[in-house]
This record gives sequence, C-alpha cells and structure tokens, in this order.
Amino acid sequence: MDSALGRPARGEPSLFERTSDPDALARDRLVRMDEADWREYRRNLPHLRMRAATYFVTWRLHRSQSDLTSPERDLVEKSIQHYSGVQYELIAYVVMNDHVHCVVQPYASVHLEKLIHTWKSFSAHQIALGRGAPCGVWQRGYFDRVVRNDDELRQKMTYVLD
Repeated sequence: MDSALGRPARGEPSLFERTSDPDALARDRLVRMDEADWREYRRNLPHLRMRAATYFVTWRLHRSQSDLTSPERDLVEKSIQHYSGVQYELIAYVVMNDHVHCVVQPYASVHLEKLIHTWKSFSAHQIALGRGAPCGVWQRGYFDRVVRNDDELRQKMTYVLD
C-alpha cells in the first residue's frame, strides 16, 4: 500500500482485485434516502447531509499558495487518518499537490462539516507554521456529494484510487 496516497503501490492489486465481491462492498457503504434522515444547508455551495451517508469530498489549496511538498502531503494524510475508525470510516483518499479527495462515511454522531473543518484547520496550521507564513492555506469551503448508489461509489473509489 502506498500510504502517502492511500492507494495500492504500483504492482499491488487494486481494492477491487483484493475484494471478492466489490458490489457487496459498495452495498455495505450505502443507505436509502429517507426524508426524515436528511438536511440541507448553504455556505458558498449547497450541502446535503444524510444520516449514515457516504460522501465524496474535495478541497483545494488557496490560489496564493504554492503546491504542497511531500512532507506537507504526509501531514495532510495524517490529519485525515487520525480519527479513522473512531469518528468515521475512511474508504479512500488521495492527497495531491494542490487538492485532496476523500470518500468517507462519518459515524452517526459526527457531522461531516465539523470533520472537514478539523482536517483543514489542523493541516493548515501545521503547514503555515512550516512555511513561516500565517496565511490561508486552503480555499474557503469544499465540494461534497452524497454517494447515491453502487455504481457511483465504484466510480468515486476508482477515481480516487487510480
């Protein structure tokens, strides 16, 4: 496993090759939409929240920032992994030079917006300290999407892991 990228190293089998039934894996991560279990709110973008949902999330560096270095990408990775298995199930992620993608399923008591705030805030403070410049590291806001079905989960996981 290439831990810096959260995906198999070159030559290792992919998640789908290591899983005997990827459709069952996808079904285990999805929920049916029930109107009593969802809410919507707006910041810069509209956000749909569903209880026990799986989300595809993306956020980017502020345009004034230079690309992340390898140690900075490792720092972002550690912040994403820190509460995995405690507050959320981290299904897939990748930290690129200028943005991050995650497929994540927060546990029932955890709000996705607070989780993302924690990831971005901790990593931004650490990166800013290392760069010696206390300016905004990440762009305000983020993009998130509720993963709605098996095919979409497979597509998002493939996108992130490949």
